[in-house]
Amino acid sequence: MAAVEVVTLAAEDERTDGVLLRSLGAKQCGYGIVGLGENLEVSVLARHVLKRIGVPWVVAKASGELHGDLLRRIGAGLVVFAERDAGGRVGHTLSVR
Repeated sequence: MAAVEVVTLAAEDERTDGVLLRSLGAKQCGYGIVGLGENLEVSVLARHVLKRIGVPWVVAKASGELHGDLLRRIGAGLVVFAERDAGGRVGHTLSVR
């Protein structure tokens, strides 16, 4: 299922100036999701752009603890460690079988 099927606004942008997000009215969104956990610089810039635009709450994907700490320090409301969390779920599933 594509994000555009379940959210009010979905955008993918390789620029870091926020022009596209502003033109789409991202300021009116209650929260934003940054799913770029592999690239520290891009994810930090994306979080910063959302903050500058005025998005009040951001969920951001991190690749590791230091990355997550940095995202928290610049205002991410929730940091997700997708690979680590998925591994934990698989481990739990296997341990209860």
